[in-house]
This record gives sequence, C-alpha cells and structure tokens, in this order.
Amino acid sequence: MPPSPSLIACRECDSLHRRVPLAAGETAHCLRCGAELYRRPRLHPEQMLAISLTAFITLIIANCQPIIEMSINGIPSSTTLLGSILVLLHEGRLTLATLVLGTGMLFPLLDVTLMLALLLTPHLPRLQAPLFRLVSALRPWGMTEVFVLGGLVSLVKLSHSARVVAGAALWAFAVSALLLLVMAHFDLRRLMDEAE
Repeated sequence: MPPSPSLIACRECDSLHRRVPLAAGETAHCLRCGAELYRRPRLHPEQMLAISLTAFITLIIANCQPIIEMSINGIPSSTTLLGSILVLLHEGRLTLATLVLGTGMLFPLLDVTLMLALLLTPHLPRLQAPLFRLVSALRPWGMTEVFVLGGLVSLVKLSHSARVVAGAALWAFAVSALLLLVMAHFDLRRLMDEAE
C-alpha cells in the first residue's frame, strides 16, 4: 500500500506524523526526537524562480569576466576562471584544476540549471523526482562561498607585492554565493507536494 501524502516519516527516528498546514516560515518538528520534519519557506516558487534566474546570470558573468586584475611593475595582468584552470593544467596540476572546474564552475551551474528545471516543470512529477534527487546530491559540491573566500584571501596576500583589484567575476561570485545559499534553504519537497 503506498504511503498517504498526508503522512510524513521522521528522518531520524522513523516515527510517522500527520502533515498539517504551516504558515510561511514555520517548521514542523518530530514529537519524539525534535528533528525537523518539513518547513514552509517564506519564498514562493515564483520568487525562487527569480532568484534562480538571477543566480544563473551572475554565474555566467562570473565565468566570463576577470576574477582579479593585478599590476606588477606596471605590467597589467588578469584572468578568468577558465583561464586560471587552463594555467593549472599547463603547470601539471590536474587534480587542482579538476577541483576548481567542478566546485567553481560546473556544480554551481548544474545546481542552478536543475533548480530552474524543477521550478519550470511543477506539473511533471515523473521528471521532478529524478531532478529532486540530482539537485540534492549535487548541492554539497557547489562551493562558491569557499571560492569567494579564497579569492578575498588572495587579494589580501597579493596586495603587499602588487596592485590588485577585484574583478567583476569575484563580485559576481559573491552575489551568486548568497543566492545559492538562499536556494539551498528552499524546501524542494514543497514543489513535489504542490505537484501532487
């Protein structure tokens, strides 16, 4: 017998609870162990769609514009994220180049693209279930906030030996990191519940 959509099992202790309607921003907790069962986000799917589109645009800008512009002895130099990955490959640092490519470029872009697909196909439950699993699996690998912190640390360290200016890409990465953080707190199960 398939489970009732009005019941939810606790992820921690497996006790069953009846789903109750929540107000925006409220969270339901397990009566037995206190773990979070589900929440109703403050943001509506339409608002999340706007945030996801903005994150997609900022990630495109971040991958096309220079990250850091520096000048050593009057000689200017700048590079994009892809340019820095190519330099790492040229220096034989395949592992580091692969990590930067995955965590700085591919995983965040995939996360945003899949989130857009989820938000744009709310009435296709067959498509939503695999997309939901894929987004949940990929989310921990998109580490844009770590990349932004690394860029800021590099700016501070390089500023002693060269004139360094944060490029448009670093600011775009910072904005996209904040937007990805908002997206990560959106309960994707709400989309599946609305589809049902």
